[in-house]
Amino acid sequence: MLTHDCHQIFDVLQRNHSHLLDRDGFVTKDWSSGQWQALFETLELDSRMDDLYFKTPTAFTGHTWTWAALEQEVQSCQAYHAMTAQHHANILDFLITSHDSKT
Repeated sequence: MLTHDCHQIFDVLQRNHSHLLDRDGFVTKDWSSGQWQALFETLELDSRMDDLYFKTPTAFTGHTWTWAALEQEVQSCQAYHAMTAQHHANILDFLITSHDSKT
């Protein structure tokens, strides 16, 4: 993606959909909430052809390649956040307990 496009997306995100990210920039709403799709529709990502990807109008998802790439990025960010940020105390306690029981 072009830097200009990234800035445009982030500007609209901060202005009209700031609830999708927390103060630290972590994704707060997962893809299935439908709120990211609303942002992408606001950005009209499906209304323009995506010239960056072989002039192919749509990805396998039926959306433009830009939409599909951003969708994957949001899902990856949410998965990473969910794996690392939620229940980290329980996970660390379990790992420490498991390690201590082996020694």
